[in-house]
Amino acid sequence: MDATAATTAEEQPSMEEALPGGAKDQAMKAPRKMEALRKMDEAKHRSEGARSAMTSSKSMENVGAKFYELTVEERRKKYSMSARNSSYWLKVVARSHSDLSLQATAPIESPPVETLRSSSWKTVESQDTIDEPSCTSVDEAVFEHQRYQLVLGWGSKGCLLPLDPKKYATASYEAQFPVFPTIPLPSEGSDEGCGRWEWVTPWQIHVHADTDNDGWRYSTSFSHLRLESTACFGYHRKTTFCRRRKWVRRRLFVPLHSPSMLQPCGMDGVLLERKCGWLHKLGHRRKNWKHRFFVLDGSVLQYYTDDVSKAKTPKLKGEVLLFHKDTTVHYADEPATGRAFCFAIDAGAYSLLLQAPSELDREAWIYAIEDAILCRDSYCALDDQAADDRRSEVMRRRSLSATSVTASMGGVQDDDMHALYDAIVGLYHDATSHFVKKYKFHFQTTSKTEAVETKVVRALKSYRMFVERTLAKVLDRFCEHMKRQGNKDDAIEAVYYSAREASLRCIERVTFLPLHDLLYSMLQLSLAGGDAALAEFESRRRWLAEKPQSFFDIRPAHISPSNWGACTDKLNALDEHVLPSEKGLALVEAAKSIYAVFHAEHTSVNVEHLAADDFLPIFIYVLCQSSLTELPLTRRVLSETTISSIMIGEIGYYTTMLEAAVEFVCSYHG
Repeated sequence: MDATAATTAEEQPSMEEALPGGAKDQAMKAPRKMEALRKMDEAKHRSEGARSAMTSSKSMENVGAKFYELTVEERRKKYSMSARNSSYWLKVVARSHSDLSLQATAPIESPPVETLRSSSWKTVESQDTIDEPSCTSVDEAVFEHQRYQLVLGWGSKGCLLPLDPKKYATASYEAQFPVFPTIPLPSEGSDEGCGRWEWVTPWQIHVHADTDNDGWRYSTSFSHLRLESTACFGYHRKTTFCRRRKWVRRRLFVPLHSPSMLQPCGMDGVLLERKCGWLHKLGHRRKNWKHRFFVLDGSVLQYYTDDVSKAKTPKLKGEVLLFHKDTTVHYADEPATGRAFCFAIDAGAYSLLLQAPSELDREAWIYAIEDAILCRDSYCALDDQAADDRRSEVMRRRSLSATSVTASMGGVQDDDMHALYDAIVGLYHDATSHFVKKYKFHFQTTSKTEAVETKVVRALKSYRMFVERTLAKVLDRFCEHMKRQGNKDDAIEAVYYSAREASLRCIERVTFLPLHDLLYSMLQLSLAGGDAALAEFESRRRWLAEKPQSFFDIRPAHISPSNWGACTDKLNALDEHVLPSEKGLALVEAAKSIYAVFHAEHTSVNVEHLAADDFLPIFIYVLCQSSLTELPLTRRVLSETTISSIMIGEIGYYTTMLEAAVEFVCSYHG
């Protein structure tokens, strides 16, 4: 059956053979005709495209010819570059900000869709979205040794035998110390510019299942403890007269350009200032008061029988590790001690009762010891409630003690108020000094891989955010003090803004002044062209200074007979100030003088206020007449270091006008 079917299929004629002769010819010609029609359509479209391109080119040539036929002034006015077009220059100012966070609320034009196709603005703006490079962590270890005596107990001075290890030793026992050693961070990696080492924890006791609650392991000899033999126990026995515990501190290697580079880390106690002095100490056994010379070096408090600066071999009597997790310092009641100016240091089961010569000396010692404790707590997590409570208690006590010497707030004088601001800002002296040191470490060296402009943006933003946080804390402390003095909310509100300005100046004195040269050098490096760009700006401004007021599109009714001379003198005062807040106030004063001169010289003009389109041309003219130096740098310092709560007011408005005026001079090609 298969063979028959195959034969039948082969014998059937094709469709073309089955058609008549005429129909066969039409079927053959139809595809050729359709192909010819398609080619004709393509040729027609190509010719139309060519004609439209020629027309467009001719129209563009006509537009270009018309553009270049205009004079410079006509081009500026016709194509939105007039000094009177304040909205245009504000958009230019917004686009000129290198810090994208400053462009968030700026009225700039929407970017084309192509630039948003692969990523969002948030991804471009934030550095936190960059993958964190791998970081290497290392644990440093120090062993502490103690021997038991029947009379004196554990850890008394002189209890260790000559063949015993010293009180402290490194993990390999290569180095041994009578006092707790200072372990520096290694320098390898930092010198090559590829990153740095950072401490990420304070010194902590290593507690595990084979130790007691304080991290001690006990044995009959230190050799067993060193070898971790089976003769070691996690509890004290009658025959175990030796014990050892391990102090651990972790350091982390942070690669260059890692987001962790700008993340806040703890403050190392080594950065604290050394403090020395005589204090009376209550004995542990005999309970008699002894005169001892105390030395606070970092986070370790030591006391001797002699002055360490005068004695050749001072005799160490004891020490207190302030980074111990249970260390606290507090006042000691006079009725309980029988002496004035006493304070106590508690470190777990160990307590030290001390007496200072005066109230001021006691405050100074408590401040210094609290700084060491705050260094320890600075490594705690932000959600650590216990550490946060300790910090709050320290700040509250310092606020009370610092303000107790100032005058009462009822009818205070200006000197007393400034003393109060300085005292409150002084509470954050350690944080600001640490910020300045860390800031210089981050930004003083030039990176080989990071763009200069990116580095400058990070530097300015880091400074601005630190000042904002510190000012918020200072103002909270100020309001708390005012409430404790019995002042009502209305009275506090009446002095709040003056307190904000004075406190901001105090903060800038301890942050901006030490960083002034560094910030300006970075800004000058980021300026396209460097010194040549500054010289070009000054050249354009001098050329514009020779032009009349009408050249800047100042209305004829607004032209000043005095050429705004008084306003120019006010604006020149900007160079007399260094702090950004003071420069901002001077700028506001100069801007307001324009209104004052306008109303004094144009009494017949029925205008209460100058609009932005009227004010900007006058301000540009005054700027060109002034003798201010390095205006492009001053413009960035004012706009990118002034905190947001100040920028939303008058200073922010006139700073934007200053930016628009600088952009006008930079963009002008006469």
